[in-house]
Parts: sequence; C-alpha cells; structure tokens
Amino acid sequence: MPAGDDVVAFLREDAVLVAVTVRDGATGAGGWELPPAAAGRWRDVLGGEEYELPDGATLGGVLGPDGRALLERVG
Repeated sequence: MPAGDDVVAFLREDAVLVAVTVRDGATGAGGWELPPAAAGRWRDVLGGEEYELPDGATLGGVLGPDGRALLERVG
C-alpha cells in the first residue's frame, strides 16, 4: 500500500493496520486513502480506543495527531 515518501503504511489482510510518519511534520496528506475492504471498526493497540474508519478514510485521519497508528480489527 504505497503511502508516499513521508509515511510507511502496511495492511495485513484485513486484520492489522500499521502506519507511521517517517519525517517530522509529515501528515500523510498526499491523496492516500484506505482500500474499501479496510472500512469498519478498529482498536488502537497502543491506546485502547476504538474507531470506526469509513470507506475512503485518508491517511491523515488514520494517523491522528501522534503521526502513528497500530490498529487491529474489532469483531
């Protein structure tokens, strides 16, 4: 899943999503969107919060203010 020069992202099947910024100030705002199969309920493994990711969620929305995401599918 190419995310651009400032971000590394990996989707393992449809169960685990990892995305991190690799440069200070990177936002992931480069036109990147989650594939449609990744829409649904996810849990942040590092913080415990749960999120509903819509079809076409942007990388900036997935990364959040910390510039990282380690999510596992809920349900």
